[in-house]
Amino acid sequence: MPLKRLYIVITMLLVFVMVRTILNMSADTPTPAPAKTNSGITNESDVKELLEDEADFNSKEVETSGISEHLLHLFSGNAEDRKQGMRWAISSGGDAIMRLCGALTDRSSVGSIENLLTSALSEEASRREAIHGLVMTSLSQGSAEQRGKIAGIFGQVVLENRSEDVSGFLLNEIALLGSEEVVPQLLQIASSTDNTNRAAVMALGAIPGLSSSVALAELLKSPLELVMRESANAISQRQDVPQESQKLLLSIARSTSEEVSRRDAALEALIQLGNPDAMTIAMSGLKESSPENRGLCSDRLIKLASRLEETRYESYALNYLNALLISRSVPENRKPVIRKLLERCRKWTSIYDGKSSEGWIGDISGYEFGEGEIQCREGSGGEIYTASEYSDFLLRFEFKLWPGSNNGLGLRTPSRGNAAYVGMECQIIDNSFEKYANLNPYQYHGSIYGVQPASRGAQKPVGEWNFQEVRCQGRRVTVVLNGKTILDIDIDAVSENGTLDGKDHPGLKRTIGHIGFLGHNDPVAFRNLRVLDLSSN
Repeated sequence: MPLKRLYIVITMLLVFVMVRTILNMSADTPTPAPAKTNSGITNESDVKELLEDEADFNSKEVETSGISEHLLHLFSGNAEDRKQGMRWAISSGGDAIMRLCGALTDRSSVGSIENLLTSALSEEASRREAIHGLVMTSLSQGSAEQRGKIAGIFGQVVLENRSEDVSGFLLNEIALLGSEEVVPQLLQIASSTDNTNRAAVMALGAIPGLSSSVALAELLKSPLELVMRESANAISQRQDVPQESQKLLLSIARSTSEEVSRRDAALEALIQLGNPDAMTIAMSGLKESSPENRGLCSDRLIKLASRLEETRYESYALNYLNALLISRSVPENRKPVIRKLLERCRKWTSIYDGKSSEGWIGDISGYEFGEGEIQCREGSGGEIYTASEYSDFLLRFEFKLWPGSNNGLGLRTPSRGNAAYVGMECQIIDNSFEKYANLNPYQYHGSIYGVQPASRGAQKPVGEWNFQEVRCQGRRVTVVLNGKTILDIDIDAVSENGTLDGKDHPGLKRTIGHIGFLGHNDPVAFRNLRVLDLSSN
């Protein structure tokens, strides 16, 4: 055996013997009686005693090596223990969290056998487990303010510790927390030139809200190509992309002074967002492309047409696909895909001709039909329904509210009776109106009335047009408002043990019925109503 291999084997045996010796010594050492030491906590009663008065807590009384142990002990308990553990960690300005994060080691730097042994015997895994437990507890039981404090501490540690391994771990935890409080720190980290900027951009992408969207838009201007491309990709995955961000992407995609890779990144983001203005850019790219690149350019256009149909611009997609079908620049092997998309786009049907009540039944006199809109005037209304019935369908429409507007969208309803019970009613209401401040959660916009509440925050101010999409497919109902999913439920699952309003809703069992508007004497306007029948798909 070569001397070098022999040396390695002997060294590994020595390490093994050392570890076994240490473990045996620990096992043979008598366990002392529980007592408080300078590590702070030894049992559950000590934990509770320490937590009785947070104002007197000083994390410096606890050795850094014991912090993870204490937190893990609390996080393994009941809900109250976990909540106390979170408060304990945040108290004293988050000193315990700061010290715990400061003790994290870069696992990628472990190289020698000595470092490997030290790492194996360290509390690194416990520290990371405690930090993750803190994050998960704050998500399930903490407030937005508490999550913001934790995220801010993590962000400060990353700013001070440029270890890629440690920073990457903490940035992932920041992404889970989703707090806007840390956006300024993430913007600073993402603007740096080290290897943490990519993870910082991804964390920004995971944080909802306007401030993170603005930060990502700012990073589109970054001279660092990686940061710009990752920011464009992060923007493309969001539901709440401001028009300003899309305009900036368009300016980059159109600019001849930008690098090709940056223009491509901006165009890919616009395609993913389903921005109709991207079609002219992509079309120009196809016309100017070399024969070997026409397939790639055609694929981009097909993907954009698909995204346009998936979002709200199926009529645009129809026109572009027809143009692609006759274009000589598009390879023939792409034409079957184009024809398939065209077939889907053609299945969309308008349920309002823009000028008359043709195709509608019910209290037609309570609404005005004309100039592309169906309007329910103040003091009038009633219930109107499509003459046709639908089973599985995808409905798209726009609506505009006035202060205090209240209406409803009937789904699979009969043409008579209270649609909220004999069918299914999806609320249409001005969430912001003071009179409705104390409504039950299942009465706000997008909710299935009396059955399941929708999330709030996606509605535009009164006087602006909102775009809504409602999918009824089998037992599933999904509502998307202005690009944000506000309701996604299985009807049977949410009503299995009774409805929230405690009333009987036999209409939930219906599998077919009319689509309708259920007026309550308040002004509301509707336009661009179209439906895709999914029953045959």
